[in-house]
Amino acid sequence: MNQQRDQEVTLDHVGLLVPNLEKAAGDFAALGFTLTPRAAHLNGEGEPAGSEQCSIMLREGYIELQEITGPRGSHLMSRAQEKHFGLHIVAFGVTDARDCARAITGLPLSDVMDWARPVVRSGVDGIARFSFFVADYDPADEALLCWTQHLTPEIMRDDAVLNHKNGADIMRGFHIFCPEEATAAMSKRMVLAGGVSCGNAVNLGHAHIGIGPGDLPREKWPAVPFCSDLHLTAMNLKEIERAARDRDFSVDFLGDTLRIDMMDAYGIRLLLDPIGPRT
Repeated sequence: MNQQRDQEVTLDHVGLLVPNLEKAAGDFAALGFTLTPRAAHLNGEGEPAGSEQCSIMLREGYIELQEITGPRGSHLMSRAQEKHFGLHIVAFGVTDARDCARAITGLPLSDVMDWARPVVRSGVDGIARFSFFVADYDPADEALLCWTQHLTPEIMRDDAVLNHKNGADIMRGFHIFCPEEATAAMSKRMVLAGGVSCGNAVNLGHAHIGIGPGDLPREKWPAVPFCSDLHLTAMNLKEIERAARDRDFSVDFLGDTLRIDMMDAYGIRLLLDPIGPRT
């Protein structure tokens, strides 16, 4: 990232490509997450962009569950889901998308686009508008990297969508699994995107992106590289554990951290750190 850039880049959200949005929403809701109603993405002309989503809004960051609904091959991310389902979109938060695009060097970028999606829920009825641009994408990449400026942030979050039964609060980051020899190049891409290097990891505001082989056996990787180990904070971990077992997800504890193996269904492991009540 150009050192003259004067805006902080944060981890805005991650996008999971799922084969069936209704089923995915049901699985995450069963774990105690509140999801926004299903909505279609609209392009700059107000036409369907070929994808639909539900979101898990958190106090910091959010998770987008996305299903590709356009004709086969018509959507940029069609190629990604042919590789595997899971975490394929890493969105960085910026305050001015066009200014940020001008400041980035070292990554080929698209033009800035203006999209939207309807927001209809209790007490909120409007259009969420956002400007964004992406890095040139290849299915061999760890994810589609995009930079997002929310033009209507006031309708993105309210108490209704932030009130999760499981007490989910903050998205702490994720891990990119890749061979040891690829970690330097992968870290460089994240730094060029706006992150701050920290060994074999990159920090984006409060969020932490681990990069490297990690502790998941190579034979469990669905592709090289890929993103997994989505890391959140939450309360009520014992209740989440019971709900995960009821949905036939494998679970274990790493110290105080609850790990839910959702690899077969969604290409991720969900890591939940305990938090106490916020005052």
